[in-house]
Amino acid sequence: MLNYMERKLIEYFKLSDRELKNNNLGQESSIFLQNQIKSDNLLNHFYDILSLLNIDLMTLELSDDAVEQELLLSQDLSIELNGKIYDLMQGKQIDTYFNFIRDLYELQPELILNSIQHGSPTFGNIFGTEHSVYADGTRRSKWITLGDKEIAVYSNLNAGTKLKKMQQLKDQYLAYEQEEM
Repeated sequence: MLNYMERKLIEYFKLSDRELKNNNLGQESSIFLQNQIKSDNLLNHFYDILSLLNIDLMTLELSDDAVEQELLLSQDLSIELNGKIYDLMQGKQIDTYFNFIRDLYELQPELILNSIQHGSPTFGNIFGTEHSVYADGTRRSKWITLGDKEIAVYSNLNAGTKLKKMQQLKDQYLAYEQEEM
């Protein structure tokens, strides 16, 4: 069962834009269907718990330094755009994240429209034309309506990573505004 779960986790990591340190595929070993189902259920519970704790396994940074961890937790998770504050700690994070994207679209639609990739959104490019899905079928993206278009937005991000993505979009918007002047 452990070999099976290791292979599933390696497959999960390969779906991300992260570089794997080795080319390990996991050990091949036969597994009874009953144990495969138990393993899949355990992994699904694991993903659910991480999601409830707002932890994205793809962006998890491990640190032994307790001070650094405390600093990360006390971070300001808000961003300002054209006088409006988007605070990820107020209300539902996903709503704040999507409201930021919607408002940015209203300010500069080309910025978002030019970023949409054909296919699934990824950690690296959060806009796509199809859902992003884990190997077990769980969605990593949600549909959002912008103008007359529906796009899939990669949404399985922790608060710190959502803030980084929002900051990147804001920086692109500000650069575009500078070019226009």
